[in-house]
Amino acid sequence: MNSRAGAQIPFSSINYGTDTSPEGRMVIKNVLLATEAGLGNGETPIFPIHIFKVKDGLNYNEGDPNYDLFKLACRVSAKRLFPNFSFIDAPYNLQYYKPGDYNTEIAYMGCRTRVIGNVYDPTREIVTGRGNLSFTSINLPRLGILAGGDIVKFFEMLEDRMNLVVDQL
Repeated sequence: MNSRAGAQIPFSSINYGTDTSPEGRMVIKNVLLATEAGLGNGETPIFPIHIFKVKDGLNYNEGDPNYDLFKLACRVSAKRLFPNFSFIDAPYNLQYYKPGDYNTEIAYMGCRTRVIGNVYDPTREIVTGRGNLSFTSINLPRLGILAGGDIVKFFEMLEDRMNLVVDQL
């Protein structure tokens, strides 16, 4: 897979599975088939990360309009480890879902970020137009080694790193 400068591949994710329009179904089916086929030499693509949204009445049960696509997603996942699956009906996700409003269908970015809740403005608990600005990891073992067993020094360095992270945002 070609990469950008620095040998990095653009980190991207796509969430799909609930569009029942003919065009939406066609896109979902062909994305899954392309993923199943792999890249030029059959390699599994690393990105984008695929997340198949599962919803009772849309694709989870036999007779649902996108049930065939759910079965295809399961087949592709068995071969390629993608797509991952997001269950809209899980209690943790269902509390945000408003039937017929795709803005409230849970979405994930990559393997770590779930986008929906909004503690600042609960009336805007939607997925569209939201995302990560940045993510940062703090190497805690390194701080421990540098602190040499001094717990006060460890927490001072941790405080410095956390302030640095806040400043970078």
